[in-house]
Amino acid sequence: MAPSKPVRSAWFGLLLALSGAAGAAETGQNGAALLQMCRGGDKVRVLSVMCHSYANGFIEATHYHAAQGAKTGKAFCLSEAEHARLPGEIVTWLQAHPEQAKEPAAAVLHRVLVNRFPCKKAP
Repeated sequence: MAPSKPVRSAWFGLLLALSGAAGAAETGQNGAALLQMCRGGDKVRVLSVMCHSYANGFIEATHYHAAQGAKTGKAFCLSEAEHARLPGEIVTWLQAHPEQAKEPAAAVLHRVLVNRFPCKKAP
């Protein structure tokens, strides 16, 4: 049985997005690609997985880097409940900051995390 038209369209869009990213392998993803992944996650499961995977990889690498002695300290704090709403926060933030679309996705995601999920200062 052939996939439905919405599923075929989603796969086609995903392939286009990935082909653009493959062509720009040296520069990586940008804010527009991150927005496309996270905004499409409500309708297309694979985009949701991509958005979460990208964010999880970034968060894990950031935490690893900090644990290895990076002097930056902990820039953001994300609970499990907050983690679930991260894709929506990424979309909201990028829609409010469209100038970030051409910035590297890692830099954009870092700004989202720092601005939306700052660590609470101890009293």
